[in-house]
Amino acid sequence: MNASTAIVLVLILVIAVFACRRMFRVFFGTSDCCGGGGGGGAKSKRVRVADTDEAHYPYVQDVQVGGMTCPACANAVENALNALGDTWARVDADAGSAHVLSKRPLDAEEIRDAVAGAGYYVARR
Repeated sequence: MNASTAIVLVLILVIAVFACRRMFRVFFGTSDCCGGGGGGGAKSKRVRVADTDEAHYPYVQDVQVGGMTCPACANAVENALNALGDTWARVDADAGSAHVLSKRPLDAEEIRDAVAGAGYYVARR
């Protein structure tokens, strides 16, 4: 075996080790599948909504969210919107949308900033 073959084999081995590490992190939930967003994936703290009675939320906005590719992305956006206070958001990564219920009027910039803080963007319709 010559030196160039040995170097190629070592490189392949190193790549395989990193790929396996990533696969195990995704599989066991310590990392999200895409690595996108700013929310930290599975490690981000879940924001729980205490009041889940839709009748208590007179304001409703539906927003198109760009950049989401998986449920971890949707969770990051949902947590960011729920952290606004007096809000209850439900986010669908497949549809690229967020359904935001609120007890107070929310302006578009407040929603846009929360979504951007999670590492995504509000898409124009």
